Amino acid sequence: MGLFSCREKTAATMEQMKVYQGPIMEVDSLQTLFSDSAILRVKFNAGKELEYQSGDKEFLNGVRVEFYSESGTQEAVLTSQKGYQEKTSELYRVEGDVVVQNIKDQKELHTEKLFWDKAKKRIYTPETELVTIKTPKEHLTGKGLEAAQDFSWYKLKNPVGTTTLTE
Repeated sequence: MGLFSCREKTAATMEQMKVYQGPIMEVDSLQTLFSDSAILRVKFNAGKELEYQSGDKEFLNGVRVEFYSESGTQEAVLTSQKGYQEKTSELYRVEGDVVVQNIKDQKELHTEKLFWDKAKKRIYTPETELVTIKTPKEHLTGKGLEAAQDFSWYKLKNPVGTTTLTE
């Protein structure tokens, strides 16, 4: 003889059955080095990293990415307030006071949202994202940008204005 019950699941029982969606790992003060043929190419720093079940990552408390040439010289620096990485595409998204500086050419990019495609070595913004570029000779504004990750070249998709600086 068996014993069983046919009662409805209560809200409390359903709550217990929910799958945890939060981070599975938390790291403070992260530094990741990317190299090619034993030569440092990228140094990635984040104040805090949260990793999720999907493998996606969220970077809090600031992001700093340094890009290096084949000779090991630092070419550019990207900084932002926070960032995200999609595991499947290896695509990084940084947000909040995003600045990219090309050290050699003294060029500087300012925006609020930017994507870094590590595989293609490119950075870009959405078509509607306002960007400001400062060089020693001019200041440019526009919407939408595509550039090399070291900001050695860029294409401003929808220029809005240019200010030429004189000495």
